[in-house]
Amino acid sequence: MAKEYYIRVLGDPVLRQKCSKVTDYSQLEELLSEMSGLLAIRGIGIAAPQVGEPVCVILGKIDGIITEFINPAITYREGSIIVEEGCLSVPGQGIKKQRNTKINVEYNDRFGNFHTGTFENINAVLLQHEIDHLEGKLIIDP
Repeated sequence: MAKEYYIRVLGDPVLRQKCSKVTDYSQLEELLSEMSGLLAIRGIGIAAPQVGEPVCVILGKIDGIITEFINPAITYREGSIIVEEGCLSVPGQGIKKQRNTKINVEYNDRFGNFHTGTFENINAVLLQHEIDHLEGKLIIDP
């Protein structure tokens, strides 16, 4: 029987958990597929805890293409901007957040291959938002 994935909303305890690093990449296929399906319907980013899995996996529409980030870590930050963000797990609320305008991120792909990338503007904001989810932080938090 397949696990049922759905967007978890404010009040669900999984959203406040610090996520575990992925070590077994062979177990990611179903999770990534389900997250991609949910992201295709709405939003520009999604983190695994938002579908009930407390693991370090995020998907983001980077320049319009759904990109997978496993065990992402921000290694460099630059610039500052105040943006109004929304969140699938905090529906109906737009919250002003201060974010960096440029970040470097180290991450793995679904096969465990290591990557680094530089992300700017909306892509940087998106990744910071989703990486916050992996730490149990929501946009309503300071």
